[in-house]
Amino acid sequence: MSKVKDAHLFYIFIFGDLLMIASIILWLTNAFQGSIIYTLFLVGLFISFVCMILLSIRGKKYNN
Repeated sequence: MSKVKDAHLFYIFIFGDLLMIASIILWLTNAFQGSIIYTLFLVGLFISFVCMILLSIRGKKYNN
């Protein structure tokens, strides 16, 4: 894989983190229902975990 694709994965990882941060801010302001905030947080968490796993696998491929 190219380093450009790794950069795209990193940007998606940051997007997942931003979703989690936004859900926490919305939770603190009570702007939406709890189920919407909970779903946003879980989606952000899932995106971040998948990107972390893919980036670590690709990092191991580069180091070998």
